[in-house]
Amino acid sequence: RGPVSSLLEMLFSSERPLLIGFAFQNDLRELGRSPWAEISRHPKGLCDLQQLVGRPQDGLSKLAECTLGAPLCKAEQRSYWHRRPLRAAQRHYAALDAFVLLQVASKL
Repeated sequence: RGPVSSLLEMLFSSERPLLIGFAFQNDLRELGRSPWAEISRHPKGLCDLQQLVGRPQDGLSKLAECTLGAPLCKAEQRSYWHRRPLRAAQRHYAALDAFVLLQVASKL
């Protein structure tokens, strides 16, 4: 057991939401193919904003535009995330994506 396993167990075992995500099933699918597949099989403590707003056809960019007044640039979304180290543009995208999730959640 390593630090990633311990962190995922703590995050995915909470009865109260500890994680905010958007279309979290995509992340869970990727985790299901990882060394942490068993830990992520039945997660608790998730707040999926896509499910919360009930508009599965809309992406995070559209939700950001509706709640914050500006869309989120998703240019890096489809880039190759398995290559390490991540490029600076990918790290920026990931940080902005997480920040926007918090901003949108605070408005809902």
